Amino acid sequence: YFTSPRKKMKRNKQLDDAAAKEPVKDEPVTIKIKLAVANFSGYNLSDVTPGSVSDSVRATFTGNSRYIVIDRGVMENTFSQKGLPVSGCTDLPCILNMGRAVEVDKVIVGKLTQKIVIQNEVQVETMFVTLVAVDIENARVEFSETVRCEPASKWQPKVNALAGRMMDRLRK
Repeated sequence: YFTSPRKKMKRNKQLDDAAAKEPVKDEPVTIKIKLAVANFSGYNLSDVTPGSVSDSVRATFTGNSRYIVIDRGVMENTFSQKGLPVSGCTDLPCILNMGRAVEVDKVIVGKLTQKIVIQNEVQVETMFVTLVAVDIENARVEFSETVRCEPASKWQPKVNALAGRMMDRLRK
């Protein structure tokens, strides 16, 4: 049995038209959250840089399909053009200006503080990492939590877990 190419094309078009008319069933609508992860600030740090921690948080959010993460270079360029600080922005009005400048739903800021803690007569470098998510439209803090990383050099698993908890709680 032989079907001419013209008949095949016509049949394929009929199938395509029929598929286009059928409603899609039970397909959830996903609203993506557009966010910016600002460069974190740090105090008394020795080995860890705030940039490496903010990059890790940025990568965690980038790996989740619910979020559209603004590129750090684009953010820094926009901030410098508009006269906004690239890092160290911790008060609400500054964060809101940052979010509006890059047109996002949320801005994540962070602060790292390193301290020497004595445990059993041994000095241990301990780092405290605070992540804060600000909802730009409602001008409110939506999430804020601090983790203790001991020793300071072992920060990545705790910060990634904190970023994961933040991802679960943020809403559009």
